[in-house]
Amino acid sequence: GPSWLDAAWAAAMAVPPERMEPMEPMEPLPSVDVRAEEPGQERAVQLFALVHGICGSSSDWSVWEDRLALCGREDFLVRAASSITEGSSFGGWDLQRLGDLLAGEVLGWILGLLGRGRDVVLHFVCHSMGGLIMRAALPRVCEELQGEARVAYGHVLTLNTPHLGVHGAKGLMMWKNLSALIPAVLFKQIHQLTLQDGSDDCGRPDRGGLCFGGRGRRQPLSRPRLLDELARPDGQACRCLAMFAHRTAVAATHWDVVVPFCTAAICAENPFRAPSLLAGDIVPFWRVDAAAGFPEGTTLGACHTRGGDAAWVFADLCASERPSAARSGRGWCYSSDGEVAFPAAMLDGLCAAAPWRRIAYTCHQPWWGHADVHVFAIGKDRKVKQWSVDFIDTLISIFLDDPIGPEGSDPERAGPACTAVG
Repeated sequence: GPSWLDAAWAAAMAVPPERMEPMEPMEPLPSVDVRAEEPGQERAVQLFALVHGICGSSSDWSVWEDRLALCGREDFLVRAASSITEGSSFGGWDLQRLGDLLAGEVLGWILGLLGRGRDVVLHFVCHSMGGLIMRAALPRVCEELQGEARVAYGHVLTLNTPHLGVHGAKGLMMWKNLSALIPAVLFKQIHQLTLQDGSDDCGRPDRGGLCFGGRGRRQPLSRPRLLDELARPDGQACRCLAMFAHRTAVAATHWDVVVPFCTAAICAENPFRAPSLLAGDIVPFWRVDAAAGFPEGTTLGACHTRGGDAAWVFADLCASERPSAARSGRGWCYSSDGEVAFPAAMLDGLCAAAPWRRIAYTCHQPWWGHADVHVFAIGKDRKVKQWSVDFIDTLISIFLDDPIGPEGSDPERAGPACTAVG
């Protein structure tokens, strides 16, 4: 008789790619009327700064640009950063240099609008390494706009950004740490991403000076590491990040080899089960597993329970003041899925500096070639293009459900920042 694999293949073939749908198809994006504070006064410009990641370009944002345009909002102004493209190649320019370039570009957009007498609400939407570039750019942006009452800070939305770096913890992820074998002067950007840029508050292993997984006896180093500096709760980068009304981190629960779940979600534990053919997950799907910190009555607030019990575990982790569950001594944390390692102080600093909302999603496409979950949130994988469009519409609802005006966020609408949805 037919094997279980034959049965699985037959079941999957019954769902052709062009008919694959999310669990609940999204309705067309609504148009929200955010009226001016006074009659005759123009609405503030909602400036969306879109920041691409490593090996990316401004064209990565074509789906986002199209979907934002369909909102029908005359006050939406969308700009995709291009100043960082040349230096964002693999092993390109260091993150601080890229941050300075981005800051200059964003300031140019804002100052141009202010010169035309418009108020501005600044939003960042960043993919992958673009989120780190944005965090490096914020001190200059905020410093040059200090005291400017016509600028408000709205939403920061990061999509699969390695906030805690991509240092391999063990096993199959250890290859990421091999950049330490290449001089930093040639590979500084990768050293920064893998937390090997010559600094560690707790030291590094003394065997050859290579930090493979963060274990072993440690000796103090002299230079601060960039991602440590960006995560200092009393540092300028975190203070500027806290000026925004909301910060939301979006992460793929599984199969993002480039940026694993815990570093993108800013947590140390991954409670979500990976779909598997052996477990009977033969039908392709995508879903939002959890949306922690979004109030009831919002699009994402209604998605929170789709991940089952794991969604509530995740919400409790997000609500914790120090969600670093898997520690090794006083130095580094290891994610529960064994994919990333990072200093405990980095995780604690980011969580202490400002509250984060978090979105966990799963894209399960075991047939016709696996989906690239790392670019799923920007729509670059054509195999699951319609799924990506639906997910992007879901993410855009953040800006529609919680509009930010010149005075900032409506506290009654915003809801709790890092607590479970009741």
